[in-house]
Amino acid sequence: MPSALTLPSLDNVLCNTWTQDDIDYYNKLPYYFVKATGAWQKTWETWSKLLGSVPWTPNAGDTLKEIGVEPTPVLRQQAFPSLLKVNPTADIVHTKERTTTAQLYRHRFVSPHFYFLPAFQDFMGNKVAPARENLNRMTSIYVETFYRTHMFHYSPRVYVCGGTGLLAAPSAAGSPDGSTGKSNAWLAGNVLNKNIGPLTFSELYKALNEFEQVCGATPYEGTQLPSGTSSPLNDKFCLVGQSEVWNAFINDPWVKENRPLNLNILTQGFYGDIFGRVRFRHEKYGMRIKVADADFTPTYPAPETIEMNPDDPEYLRTMPNPDYASLAQIGVAWLVGGANYQIIETGPPPGMFTSSDVNGIIGMDWNGKINMTRNFMVPCVDSDGNVQMEPNSWGEYLRLQAQVVMGIVGFNKFNVMPIFYRRQNTISTLTS
Repeated sequence: MPSALTLPSLDNVLCNTWTQDDIDYYNKLPYYFVKATGAWQKTWETWSKLLGSVPWTPNAGDTLKEIGVEPTPVLRQQAFPSLLKVNPTADIVHTKERTTTAQLYRHRFVSPHFYFLPAFQDFMGNKVAPARENLNRMTSIYVETFYRTHMFHYSPRVYVCGGTGLLAAPSAAGSPDGSTGKSNAWLAGNVLNKNIGPLTFSELYKALNEFEQVCGATPYEGTQLPSGTSSPLNDKFCLVGQSEVWNAFINDPWVKENRPLNLNILTQGFYGDIFGRVRFRHEKYGMRIKVADADFTPTYPAPETIEMNPDDPEYLRTMPNPDYASLAQIGVAWLVGGANYQIIETGPPPGMFTSSDVNGIIGMDWNGKINMTRNFMVPCVDSDGNVQMEPNSWGEYLRLQAQVVMGIVGFNKFNVMPIFYRRQNTISTLTS
């Protein structure tokens, strides 16, 4: 059978395409072996637990508009009221409304087409269960990445470690080719060409001060997030980053000199009490940037890859991508305050599209629920040797599929700030 797409692949148009599992990836019954399962590091949600939520209103257009009230600005540092016997002066106070808009997006996930023969003859013939688990995993990672991508491109300010400090930044939708939002050209000419330093304790202190004093960021409040997440962040900010950020603090001179005991605190997924103001939260598959030496052009390497060399002892293993793990010079961490962005809860599709009929045709679903279907075209070869497409009426093939509709709206975009830092790939715990 022909294969129209490579496996795995991203952002494909699925109409008139065909992806069948290569049966040679799986071991046949005549061979005796021990079934091994790789130990996957648990992937847990980060951003969805730090953001609020707002429901989508069906049948009200394709754009959500959020309206908020802005208070009167504080315009004085000194107050000189009139004497009681003098006609007093007055301040005119008022409020203004500020609006922001958001739209919904959708993305699809599909498994390869499963053929009945491997299930009949192969030791690992039942590939549906692991494929379902993997589809769930990739859907969750995609949605988290979507939230982070949106916030990265819409954050109005960024912080660059190493002396540059706070920068005003483009705040607009990004694009796959890097031409909009925090575009490749803007990053190359304003951020990546700087002498970027590591994210140290002292650098974090400067970033927090700028975040609060210049950006006007506000901390989390205890009633803002669901129980179990808001308590550790009550009246605090959150530093989101990969484990390498937290690990580097071990070798930080300030930590070595002061050895704060409260850094050992681990509370409901949050690490440490930094300066009494910040809690750290780990992000897996965080943003890393590989910078070209010639013109500082950024690329965003894939976090993982597959070893495809059949002579390698780790053949077909999913493993860290060297470009991401070792060669990407710049990392992005985040300072996050409360009342920042809200996840749009889309709800179900229109009612008439959700129900399944007596013929087994599955109704529409867009909340990441995985369905198994036989309802697709399959290739066959006619008597002249030409490949034709025909309905899967014999039921020899199955496919798992899922669709997600997602959205995010940021009323207080200033409450999320990316921090660019130079990665420290070699970390020592030796004291000086």
